[in-house]
Amino acid sequence: MRKFVRPGRRERAIGNNHRNRVRALVSSTALVAVSTLFAPAMPAQAQTNWTAAAMSNDWFTAGNWDNGVPTAGHSATLDTVTPFPTVIGGLGASAQIVLVGNQGTGQLTIQDGGELSSSVGVVGALAGSHGTVTVTGAGSRWVTSGAFVVGAFGSGTLTIENGGRVSSGTGMIGNRTGPQGTGVGTVTVTGFGSRWDTGGLTVGNEGIGTLTVADRGAVSSAGGVIGNSSGSQGTVTVTGAGSLWFNSGNLSVGNVGSTGTLTIADGGAVNDMLGIIGVGPGSQGTVTVTGAGSIWTSSASVFVGGTGGTGTLTIADGGTVSGRHGASSRGAEYRRRPG
Repeated sequence: MRKFVRPGRRERAIGNNHRNRVRALVSSTALVAVSTLFAPAMPAQAQTNWTAAAMSNDWFTAGNWDNGVPTAGHSATLDTVTPFPTVIGGLGASAQIVLVGNQGTGQLTIQDGGELSSSVGVVGALAGSHGTVTVTGAGSRWVTSGAFVVGAFGSGTLTIENGGRVSSGTGMIGNRTGPQGTGVGTVTVTGFGSRWDTGGLTVGNEGIGTLTVADRGAVSSAGGVIGNSSGSQGTVTVTGAGSLWFNSGNLSVGNVGSTGTLTIADGGAVNDMLGIIGVGPGSQGTVTVTGAGSIWTSSASVFVGGTGGTGTLTIADGGTVSGRHGASSRGAEYRRRPG
């Protein structure tokens, strides 16, 4: 039987310091990323737009771009799927900034061991845009040294499958909201060898974000936030034996004013240093760990609710939550069902 433990001064200090660091880090990262992406800092001659005028889907065909094949100094925009969407296959491509769906509809597939290197990647940039990216097959990769954003102010979908990989400096799913629109981002990592390696990962920063890790897929991040700001919604599902979200830092589910939901099911696993559910005024955090072999491991503790927030932790049907200091609850709900 799992029991609550009342957090001591040291544990409370860890939780408070973590929340402050998360708010500062995510807010500053988001502002830097958005200002970098949408400020007209790139000279016109450094921009190239996908046209498919050469009547093929090949990224490396110069006639498919209005200013030639992108290089490391280009901003590449994919804003049409007519007459053909864009494919990188078998070779290495590069650009400074890649926008898949900037104002229109863009689609990019990286396959057959193809690789794309960029400083920044955005899928679904501006309001009304739609971006779709698929990274599929062993050896296929998209590497960004800076931010990778799925659903900035538009709608973005990223699928990593069949051993494909994405690496990024930071990751954001459902990034922004405002008069320009609400970012809606959906990411699926599925299949053995498929993975997303990133610095901090925020699912529902100010928008709506969804992350699914399934069928032995994996996500590795330096820390995680599910639902970060007032009005945002973040949903993460880790399902199936061998499916893993590994955080080398802390994991917050439902930050101030947001709604965060984490489901670990059917043998899925989540690891972090410190787990926090529904902490901060107006926050709602819900975690469900269900099914034999499903496990949430926090090397320190799991905090459920506090500082005006509402947290719910449900452990059911053979699921396990493991923390060195157990689970702490202040004005929250904790349920354990036999299984």
